[in-house]
Amino acid sequence: FLLVATMVIAGIGTGMALTSLNSFVTGASGKEERGMITSLYGSVRFLGVAAGPPTFGFLMEKSLGLTFLLPAIWTGLVGLLNLFPKRQ
Repeated sequence: FLLVATMVIAGIGTGMALTSLNSFVTGASGKEERGMITSLYGSVRFLGVAAGPPTFGFLMEKSLGLTFLLPAIWTGLVGLLNLFPKRQ
């Protein structure tokens, strides 16, 4: 019961975050490039949904520590990358 309840709460949180992220992505781009940005964002989301389960299944077979460590490292690297603004 606890696992299902936790997954439901996590799913609701993810849905809320993705909705606001989609609004942020489309609002941050100009009208002339909005369609391209939205299409690219949707494609990347789809690839993540398609590649996520097999990737994490493979990682779980290799090592449970890797299953948590690799996404944490990746998230940290992307977070550090976002600290530096894009120069024009």
